[in-house]
Amino acid sequence: MSKPEEDEVFFAYIVVAPHAVSLVLIRLNDGVQRPVYYVSKSLPKVKVRYLPLENVILAVVHVTRKLPHYFQAHTVVVLTQLHLQSLIHKADYTGRIAKWSIILGPSISRSEVGLVMISPKGIVIEKSLRLSFSATNNEAEYEALLVGMTIVPKMEGKVLEVFSDSRLVVGQVEGELEARDLRMQEFLS
Repeated sequence: MSKPEEDEVFFAYIVVAPHAVSLVLIRLNDGVQRPVYYVSKSLPKVKVRYLPLENVILAVVHVTRKLPHYFQAHTVVVLTQLHLQSLIHKADYTGRIAKWSIILGPSISRSEVGLVMISPKGIVIEKSLRLSFSATNNEAEYEALLVGMTIVPKMEGKVLEVFSDSRLVVGQVEGELEARDLRMQEFLS
């Protein structure tokens, strides 16, 4: 096992076996994958009959309850041996998935930010955050930009190409528009 660094990106590998679900948190250290934490849970008879995607969600729920500090302090990219897209279209899922999504994402009356990062190799990372303060749309755009700028170097990226639908933020970052509001000036700096 290896000790994680602050704000480091983790990868969570999930394996669903017939009678157990397992998850290992991995960090990259000089291009080498190093385990941080391993969790395994045997499935009672009732849950053995769950569909594969339901067991993946069960594993994520179990780990986020057991290790909430890792999921709150780090970006975690979840990987699984399942081909989720094909499962989503073929399976007839019960209300358990909806219940679990509530457990994973409790309702908080704060601003939310989302971003999608695509590596040069085509790896897609989706990140969503709940801000600890109320934010305007443009402030949320800046927060997404700042998070992306923080994550990419930690994944050994050197160049970042950014796309945004906020004309104000893009104009301010490119120097075409002046940041007049104090909060916008702080984000821009």
